[in-house]
Amino acid sequence: MSIDTNITTENILEQLKISRKIPEIIEQILTRRIVKAEAEKLGIKVEIPELQEAADLFRAKNRLISARITEKWLEINQLSLDEFETIIHLELLSDKLKQVVLTDKVEQHFYQHQLDFDRVVISEVILTNKELATELYYAIREGEISFQDVASKYITDPELKRKGGYLGQIKRKDLNPGLRSIFSVTTYPQIIKPIATAQGFHLIWLEEKIDATLEPDIYEGIQSQLFTEFLREKAMNLG
Repeated sequence: MSIDTNITTENILEQLKISRKIPEIIEQILTRRIVKAEAEKLGIKVEIPELQEAADLFRAKNRLISARITEKWLEINQLSLDEFETIIHLELLSDKLKQVVLTDKVEQHFYQHQLDFDRVVISEVILTNKELATELYYAIREGEISFQDVASKYITDPELKRKGGYLGQIKRKDLNPGLRSIFSVTTYPQIIKPIATAQGFHLIWLEEKIDATLEPDIYEGIQSQLFTEFLREKAMNLG
């Protein structure tokens, strides 16, 4: 049985519908229109040298190191050179708009929610039995057994067992609300008295607390979040 390899525009639209991608595509179209309209309203433009520099950076990042490789990439993605430039132009316009509409707002958001970005370095064992969790807590505290030995014995996940229950640096906002009380601890390292959540009884080895600063990754994360909220608000007002 032969399979027709000819893909039509109708086939693509049908697949978009079947894969439930239409709402996402509509959102992207509206986002593009909003970015263009807001940039025009604020007098934001992209100059040709900026466009060329951004295109060069894009090619370098995606290892499009020659004209032949770039042409093949365009062919695979069914893009013309003009459409490629449209992509770069839109990204630059979005970045410029982001900088203008979020002036001082990223810093303001960070300092208003700074505690949420504080981190702790922890290892964890979750037990189903309260009495056992309490018994192990006191045994670790008194030096009768190490946390690593407890993790090796009671953790069932192979990868987590291998790491001794080590979870690394966890932001306060990413922790189960029931566990956020560990941020009030002032002495490190130490074993934390079992904390009950819907998952069970958490036996936590707290290595250290890291007070948040506005590092580049945090800045970019907040900026992206606020810009998404800005675009959604504009989209909602279209109706």
